[in-house]
Amino acid sequence: KAQNNISYGKMLSAFKILAGATLLSVILGIATTKIIAIVAGTNGIALIGLYRNLISMVVTILSMGMSTVIVQRISTTTDIDTRDELIRTVILLLLFQIAVVVMLSLFFSETISIWMFGPHADSSHPLWIKIVLLMAIGTMIMQAMIAVLNGKVNLKPITIINVVSSVSTFVLVYPLIKTGDIGLAIVVGSGSIIGACLGVFMVRRIYGLKVRKLPATLTSGKFFSKLPVSGYLSIHPIGMAATFLGIQVIVNNNYGVNGLGFYNAVTTIETTSVMLIMSSVRSYYLPVLGQLDSQVNKEVFVNKMITMLSIFLLPVSVCLILGSKYILWILYREKFIPAANLLALQSMVLVLHAYSWSYAFYLNHKAHYGTYVMLDCIWASLLIGGAWYLSSHGFPLTAVFINYLIASLILLSLYLVVIRTRYGSGMLHTRNIKLGLTMFLIVALSFIISQRTGLLLQLIYFSAIVAYTCYLIKKHLFQKSLLRCQ
Repeated sequence: KAQNNISYGKMLSAFKILAGATLLSVILGIATTKIIAIVAGTNGIALIGLYRNLISMVVTILSMGMSTVIVQRISTTTDIDTRDELIRTVILLLLFQIAVVVMLSLFFSETISIWMFGPHADSSHPLWIKIVLLMAIGTMIMQAMIAVLNGKVNLKPITIINVVSSVSTFVLVYPLIKTGDIGLAIVVGSGSIIGACLGVFMVRRIYGLKVRKLPATLTSGKFFSKLPVSGYLSIHPIGMAATFLGIQVIVNNNYGVNGLGFYNAVTTIETTSVMLIMSSVRSYYLPVLGQLDSQVNKEVFVNKMITMLSIFLLPVSVCLILGSKYILWILYREKFIPAANLLALQSMVLVLHAYSWSYAFYLNHKAHYGTYVMLDCIWASLLIGGAWYLSSHGFPLTAVFINYLIASLILLSLYLVVIRTRYGSGMLHTRNIKLGLTMFLIVALSFIISQRTGLLLQLIYFSAIVAYTCYLIKKHLFQKSLLRCQ
């Protein structure tokens, strides 16, 4: 028997810090969007959406999976010289990416403007595109600096950077919007520029940036082999974006604008719920895996993470299922209440994410990016293929969400087969098998109760789930003795 040196206390402490920062960022993001809607109206919201998508596309393509590879390599190396050389390589790659963005801004802004605005493009749009592209530089630098810091679990600096970036955007949004359309173009990346400057300062203070050694790193014969990029991780976000965009097109073509509105509302709520939990531990999970010195310790840590995430996701899932119509009414309007059953079905998948997510990032930790992308491609194929088949054969929109649930169950099954075959049965303890089955039965029962009972019984049931969650937290997360790997 081997004992892991990562306690639930450390995991919970990291979770509280990162969850708090994520929640604050979400709240500030909602407030920022509200200000834009009030001051600039629907036109401002439309432009901000286009600008954000443009920055996301540029950063995704140029980053080539850089953030995950940086964290994986820094967290798994103990040699300071190797780590420092990797950081210098990151800086050189950033300089190349900045040069590409500048070239796009100088020579292709008009082409991009025509592509984005079509017949509505005028002489002022290329200037806006130039500004937005330059704002993308801040996002790339900020993400790279956070990844470098994340490699050694520097949670406090990462939290400060993210919070300062969100606060800066919120503070600057009103005065920038009042300057007109140019201000809207600046708003989309204003916080990232400030976050990038702070990130460079933090990395320099913690690691030290020896700029004079950059030429030697560039001329090194192994420079290109050491680039922190991955072809697999480059195509993954593009493939996922194309998949969900394709599903939106299918839903719009077969169920109309109202169906698409329901679909987008439900998936936005589910995605935000997952983000609040998962992104809060992502900055902790991957680098800590790299620092553990034995496979047994890694197995124990992975199982602890699965236990913690599934316990936290249970009340969230049940709340979304039972309160689906109220949540849709509060966040949107009464018109969206008919989508309550869709949100309930979608929310049943949340508990599965605790397992799939943990195993997906374990594959990233092992740098098995091809396997990770292959499994997600199978999932994406099931999602878009099922959506097309069901919608084209006259099935109701509900069937598309059932297909999502089935595809996610298949994905989890594939992860279990691959992980247990490649890394051993210790990657899933009996505790988590029982816990997962129990929780999935609970969410299934929650769906039945949401369909057949009134508000009073639902409140009593949810109270019982909260009590059960508190019991699980006390039993598993606050136990005095550390779990052992059997």
